[in-house]
Amino acid sequence: MNKRYLLFVLFMMYLSVAVAQRPAYAKISPWLRHATRQQASSPHKMRGNKTTRPSVCAFIRLTEENPELLSQYGCKPLAQFGSLYIADIPLHQLSALSNHPQVTRIEAQPSGTLTLDTARTIVQIPEIQHSSTQLPQAYTGKGVIMGVQDVGFDLTHPTFRDTTLQECRIRRFWDFVSSDTIGSSRYVGADYTTPEAIAQYAHSRDAQIIQHGCHTTGIAAGTGYNTPYRGVAYESDLCLVSNAVVQDTVFIRKEDLYKFTSATDVLGFKYIFDYAEEQGKPCVISYSEGDREDIDGECRLLYEALDSLVGPGRILVASAGNDGSHNTYFRKEKGEASKGSFLLRWGKNDYFRIRTRDNLDMQFVVYDQNGPSDTLRLNTNDILAQKDSLWQDTLQMRGVTFTFDICAYHSTLDSMLVYDYYVTSSELFGYDHFISFELIGNEAEAEFLLDKGDLITRALNPSLNAGDNSHSVLSPGSAPRVICCGATAYRSSFTNAMDRRVVNNWGSNGERGGYSSIGPTLDGRTKPDVVAPGTNVLSAMSSYYLEAHPTDTSYTVAYSEYNGRRYPWASETGTSMSTPIVAGIIACWLQAQPDLSPEDILDIFSQTCTQREGYTYPNNEYGYGEIDAYKGLLKILNLSVIPSISQQQPQRARFQLQGNQLTILFQQPTAVAVHLTLYNLQGQPLQQHTITMGSTSHSITLPFPQGVYAVQLTSSDPTLQGSTLIRL
Repeated sequence: MNKRYLLFVLFMMYLSVAVAQRPAYAKISPWLRHATRQQASSPHKMRGNKTTRPSVCAFIRLTEENPELLSQYGCKPLAQFGSLYIADIPLHQLSALSNHPQVTRIEAQPSGTLTLDTARTIVQIPEIQHSSTQLPQAYTGKGVIMGVQDVGFDLTHPTFRDTTLQECRIRRFWDFVSSDTIGSSRYVGADYTTPEAIAQYAHSRDAQIIQHGCHTTGIAAGTGYNTPYRGVAYESDLCLVSNAVVQDTVFIRKEDLYKFTSATDVLGFKYIFDYAEEQGKPCVISYSEGDREDIDGECRLLYEALDSLVGPGRILVASAGNDGSHNTYFRKEKGEASKGSFLLRWGKNDYFRIRTRDNLDMQFVVYDQNGPSDTLRLNTNDILAQKDSLWQDTLQMRGVTFTFDICAYHSTLDSMLVYDYYVTSSELFGYDHFISFELIGNEAEAEFLLDKGDLITRALNPSLNAGDNSHSVLSPGSAPRVICCGATAYRSSFTNAMDRRVVNNWGSNGERGGYSSIGPTLDGRTKPDVVAPGTNVLSAMSSYYLEAHPTDTSYTVAYSEYNGRRYPWASETGTSMSTPIVAGIIACWLQAQPDLSPEDILDIFSQTCTQREGYTYPNNEYGYGEIDAYKGLLKILNLSVIPSISQQQPQRARFQLQGNQLTILFQQPTAVAVHLTLYNLQGQPLQQHTITMGSTSHSITLPFPQGVYAVQLTSSDPTLQGSTLIRL
């Protein structure tokens, strides 16, 4: 169940009487608006002699810096960005706080939901770091903090140790749902800051039911241990945050559920960036989660906070989402008498929004096999006429109970009105009965956005065929200064550890994975920014999950033994997998230039990404194209200005570096002469050699200072042409 719906159900349990003081609804985001409607009747739990009241972690914007004002309403400031605060706010104070003249906006959303071998080669990762034993090493993320905020971490996995296995590279770990809260200085959960504490804690509290974070961190920065499944920035230091998603609610007390929001997630990002600043190192964060962007601009304070966090040497990469195979959006134009579709969702509730400036009818129809059976038709004026513009009712239609909660309010983006529909059904939504929704009114323009599920066409009324997969990019990837990553597809199947072929076909040859969400954002900006392989990506998994689910192994491809434990490696698919690839590459770029900003990264994408024919760039499917680690690094190092430099590794030549001795090894005797040129990072040629025809190897001595150099091979044989980077 999506956390948005879980929290909505919780609100409905509490809702029974009107709020004593009318809140300033225009100031409160829609999700929080439900809390203000229920606070007067919220049941309060007794703990000993104390009554506990729910509180929420939220963004709050004041007209000026004034933490004393927050204290007057029992709020606890948790972070500050000028006059924008993240604060713990008692739910029963939301109404009064929203009416204070210094409060301009209060906002929160539920936390997001979850969204390497072949992938490494496609985006030229070996060419920047030379991770295989036969290649010299260059850029590996050393000296960079790789942050990962996710869920389901196995802190003991050997892929998170250094290549000698002597040291764990996890420097800090904050678990939002840790039960070690006595004496903890963290808003929720606890953090672990020493090697001993991290080793003793061993895994996030949820690692026996989720292993997502282990996989994504392995992609971003795992060494691979004794497997081919090495991640990208495998010499970076790790700072990890295990936040909370839908599955984690089993670890959270009901009265604490509102503490886990998008504002809490920003506290996690700040924790990672603060540690990097403390260490004096650049940092990139991989975040493979997200929630639907809201049609009224509900995320504007979130975007502002993120804008304050990122900057030179501080990069946040977030997944675009996996809703690209679902139709969830349509627009009704003026002149169309009506427009709509059938609704389908595997669940007993649905949530959607309509944005319009115009008066129109909204029609909800339940069908039997012969056609329309029961109809609910409301005019927008019917809703606006209700107290607080809130229309609520419970109806019996075709023997099914529907609970409607429809609220209207002005969008914070423009002068439009937004209508929120929360519909709860006593049976599965659109499976056990057929349901359509339609916007009616010849003179009206309107947009429709479905949170989860599908808009589909049925033969019962084929004219209701609206819906496409646009506007499906998740927040915070939709934020202007967050690098948003979509996914491409190459591998359509893999062989698991039981030697069985598993088919998981989402595309081929680098096309967009059919699941990968597409833009634009709801305010018209192009997203995603970049794509990377995300289909059938192989990486580390949690040994603790394996212990709890010993038969859940269909996607497992291998096992490793370390310190008496068995560690799995498995295949996963999604923008969750492409995101840490991009973040890992950016970590390697930050090693070369520590002050890269989000704007610098986008500029590098615009000049170096691999772009498919038939598109203009950037676009809402591929952004600037598929990331190319090596071309981007050449651009950063200014080596791309060398006219003869190749942006590809030679196909049939490999390089070995021992001390100052460089050896070029050929797969077979060369049929032609090969010319070698060595460049420094200023693009100056330092040495030139001719390797004669029939050679199987060639060695040269490099009497140069420590640093990075480029080696260029040129030949009439295209398989013996290319360049590489070496580090002395």
